[in-house]
Amino acid sequence: MNEESGSILDFICAIFENEPKPKNSFNLTLDYSHLKTENEIDEYLFKQLINIFVAGCKLKYGEVIILENIVGEKKEKLNKYFNSFGYTIFIDIGTNFIPVTHQLKLKDYYLKINSNNINYYIYFDKLYI
Repeated sequence: MNEESGSILDFICAIFENEPKPKNSFNLTLDYSHLKTENEIDEYLFKQLINIFVAGCKLKYGEVIILENIVGEKKEKLNKYFNSFGYTIFIDIGTNFIPVTHQLKLKDYYLKINSNNINYYIYFDKLYI
């Protein structure tokens, strides 16, 4: 986020404090001036989206994030929050996920979390409507 539009924490609060807004209601603006390549930009964006995911889950569901509980309506609602600023979030279980061997686009970056011997993969893509 740039200083003109507020801090990342202000952005997270605006997104998650109420019910999800319609798709593309908010604009996530990040400063990429220190990055040189598309891969660096995608990796930086991925890390920011992970930070938004963690902070948003903590605001909505409490300090401890239990991925097993983010299913059904909770998962759909979380995706609507991300849709409100132009992204889609995916939380896949290991048996449904096929990792990419190269990282060229945002959707190829993922966070793998093992919880109760189940691998969860969290990744994002731009919302295309």
